[in-house]
Amino acid sequence: MSTEDVLKEHQSWLDDVAKQLVSDRSADRSVANRVGGQLESTQQQVGALKARIEALAQQKEMSAKRYDEAIAAYNDELARLEAAALPADELRQQIGTEGKSSGSRSSPAPAKKSASAVRAKKQVRKRH
Repeated sequence: MSTEDVLKEHQSWLDDVAKQLVSDRSADRSVANRVGGQLESTQQQVGALKARIEALAQQKEMSAKRYDEAIAAYNDELARLEAAALPADELRQQIGTEGKSSGSRSSPAPAKKSASAVRAKKQVRKRH
């Protein structure tokens, strides 16, 4: 083998290695781009999920706050009604105890007849 043949083979080998290195680098870049794209996509998904979780947590707090306000309003109304009913109950008790102790309570008034009973009686009288 001559020196020229050895140099040609060596040059051919160097060209093949250079091509392989270039193709390996582009493959590495392609893999890096895909991994980087997946990483970026995953980070976007994580960010979106965190934002959605935060929004739901705020909605939960607002709903709980609305329920607490409604419960407080009902409790206030209940306390107001109970406070208003208490004097009436005390008054009834006082009237009941005074009437029993004094003995001057008269017999209750006769019960009124309903309007339909009065009309029925009038119709019966007209027939006779």
